[in-house]
Amino acid sequence: STFKTVVGIAALAEKVAKRSTGMDCHGFIKTGNHKLNCWKTHGWTDFTKALRESCNVYFATMGAQLGIDKIAHYARLFGFGAPTGILPVGEHKGLIPDSDWKEKTLKQEWMAGETLSAAIGQGFVTITPIQLVNAYAAIANEGLRYRPFLIRRIERPNGELVKEFKPEVQAEIKLPPEVWKAVKEGLFQVVNQPGGTAVVSGRSKITIISGKTGTAQVRGFSDISKVKNCMALPINQRHHGWFVGYAPREKPEIAVVA
Repeated sequence: STFKTVVGIAALAEKVAKRSTGMDCHGFIKTGNHKLNCWKTHGWTDFTKALRESCNVYFATMGAQLGIDKIAHYARLFGFGAPTGILPVGEHKGLIPDSDWKEKTLKQEWMAGETLSAAIGQGFVTITPIQLVNAYAAIANEGLRYRPFLIRRIERPNGELVKEFKPEVQAEIKLPPEVWKAVKEGLFQVVNQPGGTAVVSGRSKITIISGKTGTAQVRGFSDISKVKNCMALPINQRHHGWFVGYAPREKPEIAVVA
């Protein structure tokens, strides 16, 4: 679900949605024989509520209207599907699928139902934590994507400077101000408004955090719903919980992923 933010940005930028665009979430969405469940029935949902409460139906609908190739285009603007450059070798690039990729790799046509899954970060989509936090840093500063680095400076034992590393801009994502404003308001509400998926776990007494939760599923929600608590399952059957965000809300200084 942390990927939904990028799909939301794409929908706003491509005018597939406005901040006020609403729809009914009945708990699932179908395309052909493919059924995608939401984690609950949200009822009437606009853009801000969809981010705040992480509605699968809303973003799958937006994704279906965008199409997989548009989703892939915007995801790559934010650095997904490519190494960030934090390591000289060995960094995984993840995968942002599109119709050409499936044709070349699997010799199969892209199916409409697969777009529903990709729009909420499932299906073929794979991302790394460093890609994710780097993308949200770009959202926080409204468009500048930097190459992350691990070492600030190298000195000799006597203190003499050998080399210093500084932020390096990899890309500038140019979007209308109202797109950034709408998305950042949704991310703020995730942590700070009733119904937000991180109200309990993400709020801070020190600063105002904005961010997004996500669940990388190991089993279907229908399986999990049979037990009262995911933590009661054997560890290899539990979902993976994600949080990514930035703080303070105004003039952000730090981005985090857990």
